[in-house]
Amino acid sequence: MTKRRHSVAETVEDTTKRQYFGGDLDVVDDAIDTLIHHCIATSTDDMIVRSTEVLDRLNSGCATVLLARADALANKGKLEDAVSDALTAIKHQRISVAGYLLAGVLYSTQGKQQAAMDICERGLRTVLPSEWPLLYEKREEAKEILERKFDFVTKLPTEITATIFAQLYSTEYTLVSCTGVSKRWREYMLQQYPALWRNSVIILNSGYIRPVTRLLPAICSHVQRLSLDHTPDHILQKLLNMSESNKLSLVKDIVIETPPPCLIDHHVQLLTLFQSNLTSLKIKFTRRHRHSMLDTMQRQSQFELDTIMSLCSNLKYLELQSHHGIITYRPQHSFPLGGYPLERLAIGVPQMETILEELIPRCPRLQALDMMETTPRTMRLIDEQCQQLSHLKVRYGFYSEESSIFTYNNQDTAGLSTLQYYSDNGVLIQNLLPFFTKSKNTLKTLELVVDEMDTPTGSSPLAQVAFTRLNVLYLVFRGFNANFATAIASMIRQSPTLNDVTLVFDGASIPDEFLQSLTPHTQLGSLTLCGFHSPSAGLEHLFSHFAARHQACTLQSIVVEDCDGVTDGVLSALADITTLQKIELRRSFENVWNTGMVAFMQKLRTLPCLESLSLASVPQINDDNITQLAEIDGLQKLMLFTLREITSKGVCALADNLRTLKTVVIEDSSGVDDNAIRYLESKLVFH
Repeated sequence: MTKRRHSVAETVEDTTKRQYFGGDLDVVDDAIDTLIHHCIATSTDDMIVRSTEVLDRLNSGCATVLLARADALANKGKLEDAVSDALTAIKHQRISVAGYLLAGVLYSTQGKQQAAMDICERGLRTVLPSEWPLLYEKREEAKEILERKFDFVTKLPTEITATIFAQLYSTEYTLVSCTGVSKRWREYMLQQYPALWRNSVIILNSGYIRPVTRLLPAICSHVQRLSLDHTPDHILQKLLNMSESNKLSLVKDIVIETPPPCLIDHHVQLLTLFQSNLTSLKIKFTRRHRHSMLDTMQRQSQFELDTIMSLCSNLKYLELQSHHGIITYRPQHSFPLGGYPLERLAIGVPQMETILEELIPRCPRLQALDMMETTPRTMRLIDEQCQQLSHLKVRYGFYSEESSIFTYNNQDTAGLSTLQYYSDNGVLIQNLLPFFTKSKNTLKTLELVVDEMDTPTGSSPLAQVAFTRLNVLYLVFRGFNANFATAIASMIRQSPTLNDVTLVFDGASIPDEFLQSLTPHTQLGSLTLCGFHSPSAGLEHLFSHFAARHQACTLQSIVVEDCDGVTDGVLSALADITTLQKIELRRSFENVWNTGMVAFMQKLRTLPCLESLSLASVPQINDDNITQLAEIDGLQKLMLFTLREITSKGVCALADNLRTLKTVVIEDSSGVDDNAIRYLESKLVFH
């Protein structure tokens, strides 16, 4: 009989021969020949026994060869062929753990974690118990990888999934990206939960058109907010078609920013289609155009507010920003009985006074007004006409460029609840005195950013103003006017409900009497002092006064920045205020000695409520004493900026002694390398 040999790589063949056939495949052939001849001469029972023995040895050898070839194929990247050999090896030798393990590894490499788990389960039902640990380990590894790819959309209840997606409403780009994750996600977001798009701003600009417009047909009936930023003509035409067929019936908030000059009429046409649905409209021409383009804009089209206001009968919020005379208001239509329903108006356009003089008398319900570059005449008009106004924001010069944000009180009062006045070009603050007088019993928030030129040279009437309900005072004063400082101090002293005070002076020397105006306040919770020169006795006396109140003190937060009046005594008095929860000290340590800083850090350890500490540009902190900051009981947040004396060694020492710290921020410290920061972050993660 002709002898047959297996076509196997030489190394695998040698290994198999040594392990199973004594080193020579001829043994197999001889065994087969002997078996055939013996079959003729022996009984059937003997034939069965002998043939079974040979077949068992052959199957074992074939399984080993197949596994060796599977491993070689896997190394060459031929995973499908390798899996086929591994499964064939399992058929040849079902009770061997090697085939199941190799098949599990190959499936896992292919990303088929469920198949890897299934083959391991199959092996656990077949192999000997002594081999189970290996299969258990592989099965759990595949299970862990599979769980990391957990798709909450398919596993979680619909209500929970909806809550998760609802957190993404603030940015439409994120929602659009989510629709491309998988077919299941897309189906859920567009079919099962399309209401998700109601709170999202659909932004249609020239840089992000295609992904959004593909979704518009599916979500248009749910969209409530649109942002058109330099939107092309074909997209505007699509929106017009949808509006005419009532597919955008829920849109109530539109932002139009810098439209192309030739498409202004298209935008106006689009607005007229929404009519009674529209409640919020923002029109912004914030980009500077060339003179030729500006001429084209003014020659071709303009935004005529009268047309929009007459059609949009429920418009409550209107914001207008433009550097050009492209927004106009020429009343030609009759306005509704009782005036327009407008409640909030932000306006910053050329010829603003002309627009306001026509518009304000027609808006009796106006509650919030944000404007720039106004005149005393306009201020008087506002005082006379806006009886329900509760929020007034006036911006001049540099501040006229900032975006307007309304935070107003909606109650029906006879005076303002919030007044913000920003100026840097010498506009007299006297323009606001009628509002001060009118709002002395209603004003809760007062923000003043003024220049020395804005303040009167003589005695200021502000000294006679007492705000009975004022909670927040934010004052930025450039330069120094003794009369104005005295008036502000008197106003502070006569405002008993102050809770949050921020005083920023541009390098001015402030007398002690000004700081002492804060001492009568028993409800003060937050105090910020920035950028002024003050004798150390003033600050030390102020902090000592709060410390002497003990538990009756309500002060919880102190921020001191760029104040050269900080000394060892000031820090000691500050650390005696036992109610403090937050301390921030920045660039105020020129007059502090090392011993004073060490004593201050030791005193901080006795503060029972301190949770947050921020220090910037503190030359007295080094590697030797940085760990004292972590020893403050209850401290959860530590921020250190521009500490030139600390090194990586000190940061590592801090990381090893975190105690109650949960957040540590270290920035702009040249002696600290990235390895130390990573070590600190790792300690915080497992802390």
